[in-house]
Amino acid sequence: MNSANTRTHVYEGAETSLSATLHGFRAAASLHCHTSFSKELLTFIPHYAAMIPVVSRFFRTEMDRYLTIHEKTIDFGKAHWTPPVSPRQVLEVERLQIESRLGLPAFVSIPITTTSKPVCDCK
Repeated sequence: MNSANTRTHVYEGAETSLSATLHGFRAAASLHCHTSFSKELLTFIPHYAAMIPVVSRFFRTEMDRYLTIHEKTIDFGKAHWTPPVSPRQVLEVERLQIESRLGLPAFVSIPITTTSKPVCDCK
């Protein structure tokens, strides 16, 4: 690949028209995906729970109750969830979104797993 002919652009929304943003590009990449092999931390929960009026009061009450009973706060950094989506499903969804929304060939990056099975069959 000739780096003089290579440009990278991060598309962050509608600051310019999509067609103007895409002019001259030949492909698009999705570099961050979550699959059933991911362990997503729950550290975001207190922040977002505090922003929802009905939930914030309930959440605060339950956090106080937990502290009273257990004499410690919940460490959301030790908890995680696993998205219920296989790597193949993520590959297809990301590829279809790029191709249908941007009209460009897609490159999709999916984290390597510790399993011995291949994640996808690449074209």
